[in-house]
Amino acid sequence: MTVNYVIYIYIGVCSTLILFNFVYIFQRKILDFLFDRHCTYWKLALEKEFEHLTTEHSIQKQHLKQLEEKLMSINHFTAFIQCLGSFEGHPLFEDYLRQTAPAQQQLALKYLKKNDMYKSFYSYSISLYPPKLQDEYHPLLEILIRYLDSSSLYCRENVLKALYSIGNLHAVEMAFQFIHDHQLEHHQKLLSDGLATFQGNKELLCKHLWSHCMEWNENLVTSIIAFISTTSDSFQETFLPVLKSDTTPLEVRLAILRYYRRHPYPPVLTELLKLMNSDCNLNLKIVSCSVLSKYPSPDTILCLKQALKHTNWYVRYNAAQSLAELKISKQELLDIFNGTDTYAKEILEYMFEQTGVSI
Repeated sequence: MTVNYVIYIYIGVCSTLILFNFVYIFQRKILDFLFDRHCTYWKLALEKEFEHLTTEHSIQKQHLKQLEEKLMSINHFTAFIQCLGSFEGHPLFEDYLRQTAPAQQQLALKYLKKNDMYKSFYSYSISLYPPKLQDEYHPLLEILIRYLDSSSLYCRENVLKALYSIGNLHAVEMAFQFIHDHQLEHHQKLLSDGLATFQGNKELLCKHLWSHCMEWNENLVTSIIAFISTTSDSFQETFLPVLKSDTTPLEVRLAILRYYRRHPYPPVLTELLKLMNSDCNLNLKIVSCSVLSKYPSPDTILCLKQALKHTNWYVRYNAAQSLAELKISKQELLDIFNGTDTYAKEILEYMFEQTGVSI
């Protein structure tokens, strides 16, 4: 009897799985059919609207109302996005986005009442086809910033992507202020990489964001410095006093050191040597060793040779790497190669081999 029960249960489970697959396939067919209908609907609507925009130079109020009502459905919204993409090369595409911004504003307000997943989706749609609001204030920007409140990481990232793609520097500045004021956690890498996609004036954005360096938290400031490193070489003089200050947070000083590796600035050499010869934080020494590869001088070589004898492995490793990158001749390194420190000799040989420099 027990065997029979097991067989019956097995047959029941298999039948349930087969039934589930049939239901899923049937549901998928219906959803695909509906999506195709939505795409046809929006393709015709957009073709009609672009024709009207070509002749009358304006969007019909009926179309704005259509957007506000229909795009509250995610199925309609995804179909609309797909169809809108086919008009991206149209000469009036940017004009269409600009004139439909009032409808986007109303949609943003409606989605504000939804949960994070809906707000994330709406923000993502804006990042794909952003209205050109780089040089003007628009309520849509303020509503998007309100999405940041009590939001998930996924939602915050999509909101920030939308603001970067719009390219309004004041909106990005306000978003960062909001993140600071509400003590929201957002990974430094996501912030710096996101800022690099900003579609407006990046140099001006750098200046606006750096003006808050004394008030914003360490994570935001570090992200801003990382962004500036990839964007501008005009902060060399500005960063030096901050690097020298002992009150500057460690992560901020490390970020500035990396900036000086990407954008060499001769006056910073004195500070680098000072860090290497002082009893400062070990991480500052490790990064300074790497940065010194961009500052060739007799003092640099002497400092790096001394660093090869440091007790910390990372300091020695970076010192050897920097010496190899500086392409120092073997004659200048005879004291290392003929010395008793086997590790220093071997790591130098390895680094020279890696960089393709003959010794």
